[in-house]
Amino acid sequence: MRGKTIIEETFAASGLTRAPGKGQFEPTQVLVDHLGFRISSKGSGLITVPEQRCYHLRGMDRTLLCQSARGKRRVRTEEMRKFSGTAVSCMEAVPQARLRLRSIFDAQEEWFPSSTLSRAALRDLQWWSTFSSKHPGNGALIWPPLPTRAIYTDASGRTGFGSVLDVPLEARRVHGSFWSSEKMQQIICVKELKAVKLGLIEHATALQGHTVLLYQDNMAVVGCVRNLTSTSQTMMVELCAVLKVLDEFQIRFQIVYIHSELNPADAPSHLCSTDLWSLSPRIQKQLLVRTQRELGSAVNMDAFACRRSKVASIYATPLHDPDATGTDGLLLDWSAHTTWLNPPWELLEQVVDKIVTQGGKGVIIYSQWPLQRWFANVSKLPGLLLKIPPPRFSVVAHHPGRVETRCNHAVQLLALVFQVSAPPTSTAPQVPKVDSRNVWRPQRWARESWSKWFSHARR
Repeated sequence: MRGKTIIEETFAASGLTRAPGKGQFEPTQVLVDHLGFRISSKGSGLITVPEQRCYHLRGMDRTLLCQSARGKRRVRTEEMRKFSGTAVSCMEAVPQARLRLRSIFDAQEEWFPSSTLSRAALRDLQWWSTFSSKHPGNGALIWPPLPTRAIYTDASGRTGFGSVLDVPLEARRVHGSFWSSEKMQQIICVKELKAVKLGLIEHATALQGHTVLLYQDNMAVVGCVRNLTSTSQTMMVELCAVLKVLDEFQIRFQIVYIHSELNPADAPSHLCSTDLWSLSPRIQKQLLVRTQRELGSAVNMDAFACRRSKVASIYATPLHDPDATGTDGLLLDWSAHTTWLNPPWELLEQVVDKIVTQGGKGVIIYSQWPLQRWFANVSKLPGLLLKIPPPRFSVVAHHPGRVETRCNHAVQLLALVFQVSAPPTSTAPQVPKVDSRNVWRPQRWARESWSKWFSHARR
């Protein structure tokens, strides 16, 4: 109050008179109209555009939309400049202003009295046509809350994308997947921005309502997300998709650049493990039908899978997947299900030991590898043995790199449809573990026609 008195006395002594509608001398936490903005210092603070300015913006916007409807998307350039200039002046309170004005500036003609609106410009004008004091895009925090989550994203040019989520006092969540053939052709900047969107979608439930620190190792993406604009139309489309996810789950974020060698999402974006492979859809379908015919029940569990290779709704994967039953297929109960077993070869010994000691039914896919200890045990299991065509005809790799089935041209894959009863007691002898790194080159099979599978039953 003393400061207010001093200022008023100074004005009176200097012969100046304060305009009644200018300024706000009474102490308050909310300035209703200060330089065209409404400023609140409550909580985290908020700066918004007053309804009077919003009404003025909507009027100019709707004028442009009416001109566009009458003139086949042709509008007056002068009207566009007035609208874009007024909208830019609200940028301090509208974080998405640059994003929603980029297409409008691009459509403005410099030397012609009329301009043609693009589809993107029309879409952005529709966004401004509903702009009001209660619009979700109206408002910027003065003191944003500190981040409570951290997410790292990365994309590789020829393999896939990955994300890592760090939540305090929780285990790190890792997710990775592969690019489709269409997305493989896109430039790396678009892939990196797409990886940000997919990472946010994957961890949306854990990020909802939080402030997130987003780490990215691509400077173009960091600049695009930080400024909410880009000269690339493809990048703008992906950026709009990212902001749609952020708005839907009420996620606030801060983006930070990180060197590639320090980015933990680099590893899941290069999913080039040699065990990332599966049977081709045709061979897989035939094997599932044959298994159902022999066992009388369809396969309903995939103990070693991922979102891409799963053959049943119940599956386990070491990657972070909310739909997965677990992360370790060896810990699942196989006795109550018809199980599809296509494990990494380094786990074959443990898989066979689990079948022998706990029983179960299903189909196991393995390589003919007589020098391994587990091969003798799996050969004693009762069931139907099926030869699978050579890997070059029957195996689908999940990445462009080498997979274990194609590291040797003489590899012979086998499938055993088995049904083993659990032993009456738990005194079954434990099979000693053997180093799975032993190298063996299997014998070549005689030239045969692979149009049919060769099979024989072991009862």
